[in-house]
Amino acid sequence: MSPDERQKAFDDAVAFVYKAYPQMDGRGQLYDHWAECNYYQQHVINLADSFMEEHRASKSFRATWKFCELVNQSQRFLYETNLMNDLKKLCEINTIAVDTLDEADRRDDLKASVLSHQANLYESIGKVDQAIEWNQQAYQIRLNQKPPKYHLISSFENNLGFCYNTANKHDTAFEYFKKAEATWHGQGLPCPVVILKNMARGLLYLKRLDEARALLKTCIDGFRNEDTLNWAMVAYSAYFALGLIDRREGKFESAEATFIEAQNLWLKGDLKELHPFNGACMYKTGAVCLDQGKVEAAIKHLRDSIKVTEKHMKLMPVEHARSLFKLSEALTQDPQYESEAEGFRDKAEKNLRERDPSATDFGSEEPYDLLIPIFWR
Repeated sequence: MSPDERQKAFDDAVAFVYKAYPQMDGRGQLYDHWAECNYYQQHVINLADSFMEEHRASKSFRATWKFCELVNQSQRFLYETNLMNDLKKLCEINTIAVDTLDEADRRDDLKASVLSHQANLYESIGKVDQAIEWNQQAYQIRLNQKPPKYHLISSFENNLGFCYNTANKHDTAFEYFKKAEATWHGQGLPCPVVILKNMARGLLYLKRLDEARALLKTCIDGFRNEDTLNWAMVAYSAYFALGLIDRREGKFESAEATFIEAQNLWLKGDLKELHPFNGACMYKTGAVCLDQGKVEAAIKHLRDSIKVTEKHMKLMPVEHARSLFKLSEALTQDPQYESEAEGFRDKAEKNLRERDPSATDFGSEEPYDLLIPIFWR
């Protein structure tokens, strides 16, 4: 085929897959469409590979906005399902593709979206400073757009908030959540529940536990009153955070039930069992079982957690280290497991040092928690 024929064939294939691939809902999420996204995902990857092959062969080969938007939708799916290597690859390709677009408005929109997904990726794997930098770049793009797209400005204020939470800068995080809320109120609109639940979690890390609990319960009611239950957000932030509050207040039995409820909500459907959040739910359940002296139950939950965290050990060593550390604590309660406990403790320290070579404190949950993304900390 001639170069023009190759361009047309590529654009036609993109248009076909673009029409079939699920679109993000009004919340910018794809949680209810994972099975469909997964079905079409290989087609998106093949198109992305084809684009790079053609672009390397001829700099005149260009992307269409449909291609960039299709890859953008796919990026969201990959982030939600924690397929980080594929996400990194598609973000890099989309960055190149976006630069070939002629339409300035669409180019800016898509550039901000790619930066957002790159930030999500890096926050998830513990490189939060880079995540904040990319979110700030995208935030400036949104602030400079005319007319202002307030819902997108608010989205980046929210993103910066949870990234600063992960960076353990909780006062700054809360300032961004308040900005996100004010952006909506400035338009005479109520703040979306998805932002309020992040604000509630921010209150938790500011040690304002009563306020956090009250707002989380309001958010759960808000989620349950929506036309379609946002099960992921209810599990991720609402029930999981309530469990954290219960544990801090010494309500271990209630915390155990709440972490189990978070996990049950999360596991509605396919593709979720190996997600780090599922591992975190099992970890927290095991931890509060140990708080109650339920050693056998703690060991079971923590062993189950390790089966998940070891799948992500290369990119997320601290999650695995945390589960190993807590399992070693549980095993030391039974003399028959003394040798096994020591081995798990050594592995935990080794994995923690992979993320933080200067680490010297290995004897509590805190040094592990401080390096884990806020959604499953």
